[in-house]
Amino acid sequence: MAKLPVRNSPGNVHRRVKNLAAEPEISTEAAARQPMDRTTEPEEKLGDILVAYARQHTVVPLDLARDQAPIDPAEIE
Repeated sequence: MAKLPVRNSPGNVHRRVKNLAAEPEISTEAAARQPMDRTTEPEEKLGDILVAYARQHTVVPLDLARDQAPIDPAEIE
């Protein structure tokens, strides 16, 4: 995990973060990390966007029956 040092934070900010950490009994560092996680995470993840696109634009139905015929072995010469 990468480090992100924060220097010269105002005393009232540090006090509020400590109060936030005290309620669920987590570390002050974890309490400071949670808002950064929430604010920097994209609203939609790429996989969700691709799935939504595929569902809207699919031409071939995705519930195709699998061919149960045996597979012929490859001939390598």
